[in-house]
Amino acid sequence: MHDSITLYWKAPEDDGKSEIIEYILEYHDVQTEKWTEIKQIKDTTYTISKLKIDTEYVFRSIAVNEVGPSAPSPISPPIRLVPKVETEAPSVREPLQDVTTELDKEVTLSCVFGGIPEPKVTWKRNGQVIDSSSSICYENRVAKYIIEKTTIETEATYTCIATNERGSVETSCCLKLQQKPIIKVEDKFLTQKLRTGSTLSIPAKVSGYPQPTVTWHKETVEQKSSKTVTIETTETTSTFTIKKLTREHSGKYKVVATNESGSTHVESTVQVIDKPCRPQSLEIKDVKKDSITLEWTPPVDDGGLEINKYTLEKCDIQNNVWMKVSDFDKDIQTYAVQKLSMNSQYIFRVVAANPIGESEPTESEPVTITKKFGEFKNWEASCIFYLNILLYV
Repeated sequence: MHDSITLYWKAPEDDGKSEIIEYILEYHDVQTEKWTEIKQIKDTTYTISKLKIDTEYVFRSIAVNEVGPSAPSPISPPIRLVPKVETEAPSVREPLQDVTTELDKEVTLSCVFGGIPEPKVTWKRNGQVIDSSSSICYENRVAKYIIEKTTIETEATYTCIATNERGSVETSCCLKLQQKPIIKVEDKFLTQKLRTGSTLSIPAKVSGYPQPTVTWHKETVEQKSSKTVTIETTETTSTFTIKKLTREHSGKYKVVATNESGSTHVESTVQVIDKPCRPQSLEIKDVKKDSITLEWTPPVDDGGLEINKYTLEKCDIQNNVWMKVSDFDKDIQTYAVQKLSMNSQYIFRVVAANPIGESEPTESEPVTITKKFGEFKNWEASCIFYLNILLYV
């Protein structure tokens, strides 16, 4: 019709974080200042009819969300309606745009065509015509293809072709699917306390598109399958296993999944526990005629659990029988053994214990209780006494 005009405008770059619910189109001829308003427009195009031929009009649009209307768009240049009878080949006014989205999302592909008479449109996916009429919409020269729920098969090149008696034109876009990796590990595997010699297993469920690559790390060192480490990865799972655990296997383990959409990780803390190693030393600090003072040093490795006691034992070498002296709190590391027999040779040993068990013993050097120890001490004290007198005089 010669008394109508079809207008197109772009959606706002910022929708105010609220969906656009309608557009308002306003226009007036340049001879007047009173705007005519058209409301409840859902698309970014509209055809106005019954305009005056040979009259210039200006137009502007307003976007409305639930908060309210936007400021008007800039006013269009004056447009004059004149009788037009010639035909025009189709043209692309707004092309298809490449889309990157996730799985299970709704996507609408749209483009705008010009041409007289109004062209007919055909949609293709990877060169094959799409027959699904329920997903295709063409109104007011806006062609739309609606994908209600994306799947892996949705990823393709889409083409929209417009044709009239003067020719045809097409526009294409690529729809690409991406999903950032997701890793799920059951809570019971996130913190594990295991005995030495047992097996560590950390199973993880992994998803994402494209399929993520999975790596495992202990602290900052990437782990590989070996004689002791097994890593089994499928399309949806990855399991990390260590057999015959030792204390050195304690630490933080991390599974990392990566694809072109991003990377994610989950950490698991593993504590391998055992009985403590033997105390570092057991030294004789003082010997008297019927007692010996001993001092011991805690183990280098407490087995991953707090030391709860030490046990001190003695052995009269002549009898070759070990006897318990006493148990001691973890904070006590020295003790004077009393009531030892004169001229007897003794050896002592100490063990450390945690809730799992006792360490191997650490033994002292053999020592003989003789009278000389007491006499030597008294003689040494006498020498010091007389030396002090001489210095004083």
